[in-house]
Amino acid sequence: FLTLIEEGVQISEVILGGMGANKNRKKFYKNIAATDLERECIKKIFLQGVIVKIQVIPDEKSVSVEKLLE
Repeated sequence: FLTLIEEGVQISEVILGGMGANKNRKKFYKNIAATDLERECIKKIFLQGVIVKIQVIPDEKSVSVEKLLE
């Protein structure tokens, strides 16, 4: 997503989900995990004015990543 945005593609919202744990990832939110590089990319996307949310399953309410990036 970050590359697309940097190349000029207009994206208004990104919904993250399905980012499971592995040896390189740390817990980000509930069962969502991210590497330091992934967190930095998410932050850069957010700073571009794109709404970034986490939604673990479709029936669950989405959560903004803004406070999770602090």
